Parts: sequence; C-alpha cells; structure tokens
Amino acid sequence: SAVGGKENPASLEEALSYIEPEAEVQLSACEPKVFVPFVVKKDEVPRKVQIERKKRHFAAQDIGNLLAAEGINSFASQPSGEELAIFDDYDFDTRTQEEWVAPEALKLGVGVKVARYPPGGGPPTWVPATVLGCDPETNHYNVSIDHGQTLIVPRIDMCFNAEDPFRFVKRRCDAHKRRLATEKIFLYNLYVLSMPTDDIPSLTADRIHRVLGFALNTKRLQDMLQRTSPLIQEINVDYATTMNKVVFDRSMIQPKAAQKMLVDPDDFPLPKKPPVPEQACVPMPRYDFSDLYGEFHVSTCLTRGEIIAGNAHLRGECNKVVKLELFNITFETSATLEQFVSTQTLAIDQIAGFLKERWLAKLKDDLANNFRGWIGGARNMENESTLRKFQKMGQFMMEDSLRFLVSSSLEQFCDFMHTHCSPVVKAESLHKVEQ
Repeated sequence: SAVGGKENPASLEEALSYIEPEAEVQLSACEPKVFVPFVVKKDEVPRKVQIERKKRHFAAQDIGNLLAAEGINSFASQPSGEELAIFDDYDFDTRTQEEWVAPEALKLGVGVKVARYPPGGGPPTWVPATVLGCDPETNHYNVSIDHGQTLIVPRIDMCFNAEDPFRFVKRRCDAHKRRLATEKIFLYNLYVLSMPTDDIPSLTADRIHRVLGFALNTKRLQDMLQRTSPLIQEINVDYATTMNKVVFDRSMIQPKAAQKMLVDPDDFPLPKKPPVPEQACVPMPRYDFSDLYGEFHVSTCLTRGEIIAGNAHLRGECNKVVKLELFNITFETSATLEQFVSTQTLAIDQIAGFLKERWLAKLKDDLANNFRGWIGGARNMENESTLRKFQKMGQFMMEDSLRFLVSSSLEQFCDFMHTHCSPVVKAESLHKVEQ
C-alpha cells in the first residue's frame, strides 16, 4: 500500500520513514490503540512500528471468515443489521462516536468495512467503504462505498479499519446470542399464553374477597372501582396463566425436543435476594482499633479534656477579634483630611493596644487557669509534647485571626472610599474643584 506518497515500501522501517505530517495526523486520529509509551527504551520496539504492525494485522483479517469460525453463518436465518442493532452492546466500543468521526479524520478519510446483505438471504459480504458522518442519537453512520453510493448503516454492521476485528466479531456474536435468547423467551411466553384456560378453576370466593379487601382499602379506591367484575376477571386470567406456566415448566423437563426450543434458565439467572441478616447492624470492615488509636494519639493533641476545652476557648476569643474593625468608617458629618487621618490613627492605636495588652493577657490567664490542675501535676514527656502541639496550633489560630481582621478591614475601607469618593476629579484651579 502507499505510505506518504511512496509505493510499496521495502520494509516496515522504510514505510515509517516515509510518513509525512499529513499522514501523522491520520495515524493519530484513526490508528489502532496500543498501550505503549511514546518514548520507549533503547532495546524496545518503537511505538510507530507497533502501530503499523497492528494496522497490517487488522487489514489481513477477513471478517466473514472470522464470523464463520464462530458459527454465526450456520444460523438458519441471518437477521439484518437493524434487527441486530437492538441487541448491540456498546461496551465493546474502544472509542466514542466523537473520536471515530473527528473532523480531522473525516478530511483524510476514515476507512471501514460494511456488511452487504444478499437479496435472497444468507451471510453478508464485507466491502470497504468510507465514513461521511454519524447520527449520535441513533448511532447510525453515513458511509460511501464504490461508485459514490451512500448508505446509512448501524454500528453493528460496520467495522473500522483501526478497530480490532476480533473484538468486533465478539460484539456481533454477542448480539446474535442476545437475539436468539430473546426469540426463545418470546416462544416460551407464546406457548404459555396459548394454552387453554377453560378447564382451570377460578379463584375461590374467600381468595377473591381477600384480594378485593387489599385492593379497595381506601374510600377513593372504592369510589373509583365500584364495578369489580372486570378486576376479578383480570385476576382469574392471571391466575390461570400462572397455573399453565407451572404445568408447562414441569412438562418441559422431560421432552428433549422442547428444551432445544426454549431458553436455558441458566442463561438468565434471576437476581438472588440477599439473606436476612441475623442482626440489624451495618457491617463494618475488620480493623485494628489499637493501632489506629495509637497513630491518632501520636499525631494529635486533642487527647485530654483540658486541651479540648482550651481549644474551644481560644477559638471563641479569636472569633471575637475577627469581628473587630481597624478603621473608623462611620462619619456623621464631613471632615477635613487632617481630621480623617487622626481618626484612623486613633482607631488603629486602640485596636493595637487591645491586641497587645488585654487580648494576650486574657488568653494567658484563661489558659493558665484551665491547665492549672494538669500542668501542676506530674510532668512527663507525653504531657510536654501535647502542650507544645497545642501551643503551635494556638499560634496558627491567632495568626489567622489577625490576617482575617486586616483583610476584612481593608475591604470595608476600600468600599467606603469608593462609595464616598468619585473616581474622576476635575480640578480647574486651587479654589474650583468638581467631582
């Protein structure tokens, strides 16, 4: 095949050396997937070589022969693609629709193999084609075959050249098996519904009375279903059908011919209900509480009541500091620049004095009273380590409180200035200023 404008390369390495930038775009959009890093080691096979090998391996496969090897062509009737598309499993797709029909790939041409069904029936033939577009709602593709003929085919009837043909064959076989199983289920239900129900006795009066009691247990239902004869007739039909199903299942075990026509119950196992637990408890995974508690005890300082109480008290005092204001932004009358500066300086000095003197002194006294009984007792390494952790945590809490105080005060001050000052001031002279 032609690669990069060269005909019939002598070797794989030569073919890769002829790849041009346009061909590289095509490889990145429609090349087979390989789980190989882009930069490989010295003695490993390069990524491009592995991609080219896989492309040639995929191109050498015949989908018809692969399907025949799986026994698909031996079916008595070959369903069309539209019939198989209902049972298609999209989990077999290795790429999304957007990746298959990317604009860059469509410009260069996305090659596929499309199934063409003969008029008289039989297995389809697979012909090459080019993808033109895709309908994301129906998952049908618009393809162009020889002589410019365009077709709309479902995904199950189309195998991309960059797609693994063995995986596609498994996908098509899975759709055939699902369709065959569904046909058997339909036949099974048809046999049961076709059985006569004249000889099956109806429900007894006691059972009917009990069913109606459950169905008409509210006044609204009693008003809506004043005539219960249609409801009783429907219940009798369902009861007769259930009895026929029981008889048919028992008789199906013996005749082998009937078993071949019906679905195997093992193919569609019913979901098993979980067993009733012995106790109404939530299951918990097993773990070593002692080890986990030891790790937690070493990494935290919140292991004593005095530390927890001190932490709560320290957090409350820090929250009070955050609510303070560094600047005085409440003015009832206009003020000169000197008055404004002196007012702000006085407000900052008051907050600074409170933080340096009263706030720190109050925190020291409160924490000392809280830790007096604990610190005054036996001193050991564990207590000192716990106290150091608490001091470090308290330092971070106080620093965060001061940072939030300054940040919120600056935001309030900026809002005050933007509200009371015009962004444009026109000064015509020293005595005439317009805002």
